[in-house]
Amino acid sequence: MRRLLGLTLPAFGVLCAAPFALAQDKPADAAAQSAVQNPVTQNPVALNGKHFLSQPLVTEIFTADPSAHVFDGKIYVYPSHDIDAGIPDDDLGSQYAMRDYRVLSMDRIGGPVTIGGVALSVEQVPWAKEFMWAPDAAYKNGTYYLYFPAKDKQGVFHIGVATGDKPMGPFKAEPTPIPGSFSIDPAVFTDADGSCYLYFGGIWGGQLQKWATGHYDAAIGDTDLKQDDKPALAPKVAKLSPDMKTFAEKPRDVVILGRTASPCWAAIMSGASSRRRGCTSAAAPTTSPIPPATPTSWPTPPATTPMARSSTGAISCCRCRAGPPIIPSWIGAARPGCSTPTTS
Repeated sequence: MRRLLGLTLPAFGVLCAAPFALAQDKPADAAAQSAVQNPVTQNPVALNGKHFLSQPLVTEIFTADPSAHVFDGKIYVYPSHDIDAGIPDDDLGSQYAMRDYRVLSMDRIGGPVTIGGVALSVEQVPWAKEFMWAPDAAYKNGTYYLYFPAKDKQGVFHIGVATGDKPMGPFKAEPTPIPGSFSIDPAVFTDADGSCYLYFGGIWGGQLQKWATGHYDAAIGDTDLKQDDKPALAPKVAKLSPDMKTFAEKPRDVVILGRTASPCWAAIMSGASSRRRGCTSAAAPTTSPIPPATPTSWPTPPATTPMARSSTGAISCCRCRAGPPIIPSWIGAARPGCSTPTTS
């Protein structure tokens, strides 16, 4: 679940988002890109006597869920913005009164940070009621796009999009959420041919489990499917239409291929006790937990899809935003050019 640390781990946030940001953003100079990839680390001491990995970016406001981008050689961080609601932690995020977005900007990692004004507030989103959680941003043809999750008037999460002519906003929201969208944590990936894809999904408070049957079912519960012996729920991906405001296709499961070309979700079970089984070896496990017959619900994508060709983007999405905490280390051999991920 989210921890509001005032971005006490900005290096993690920046590096996690970098595969998306550097692939999709407007061209930036080499120095700025290097700064994103090689942040300056410090070792300050927190109030509890423990050490931060690096200095918090800001302390004036509470922020989480950073998504970093480079636009015109400048670094922009799109976090969620928390306000203390005075509600006890319930593991569903009810205590996070996130009502608006504030964009952070800096010329370089370690440099002064500017906190922008309100880029978008829930009152400016006609369909939304509350819980504007982790956002992401993209740029195309002179327009900046802010993608954000929020609960509608019925308490159901959807993903909205807002547009602006400046990276820090203000942004104007579309009157309705993206048709066919659901759950939380949007992340945009722009392929080499200019096609854009939206990755999203999170269980528990993010409600992904409530869409397991293909439609919203509140009776499923607030945590997960309670099927620890079944494959984990996969995050979703959908190609965006050229206008960047709608889906060009129905959202589908993100499929990460193992060395045998079988989907790795078969090896990642919902139960935490079995997440690591057969998924930590640098080579394919001798006793593979992948079933002999690939279930039809996990279609194997062709090598030309972004999931197969650009595994760095897909892995980053799944590890940092929308997927399980464990990704098999041997999936790095799935496609040429893949970088082998680390397990945690």
